[in-house]
Amino acid sequence: MATTQQNFEATGTPTNGPFTVNIKTLKSTDIKVSVAGVEKTLTTDYTISDYTANNFKITFVSGKRGTGTIRVYRDTNVDTSSVTYAAGTAIKAGDLNTSFNQAIYKADEEIMAGDIADDAITSAKILDGTI
Repeated sequence: MATTQQNFEATGTPTNGPFTVNIKTLKSTDIKVSVAGVEKTLTTDYTISDYTANNFKITFVSGKRGTGTIRVYRDTNVDTSSVTYAAGTAIKAGDLNTSFNQAIYKADEEIMAGDIADDAITSAKILDGTI
């Protein structure tokens, strides 16, 4: 399974970065960042530099980082197709790969999001037959 997120633990004095992230993405707009569970906004709170489809760097705007664990994750947009095919035109291998990656990235993200919450299974639920 592909890496869909990378965490950076806060140690010592918080730094603004840059933080090197190794997550495969289709577009830089698929990159999301949160600190201690609080969603951050691109350009307002952080910037992305040295972007490639395999890795990039995140740097926080001065004073915008906050404290706590930094979570950088991919949220692939599947509302629109990454490639549009037209009747009578050639189908290119690169376009097929991009379409496949869009689907597989989102599937990986959904699998990772399906993690069981800490309080989802309790002894009380087991005893009363809920689980």
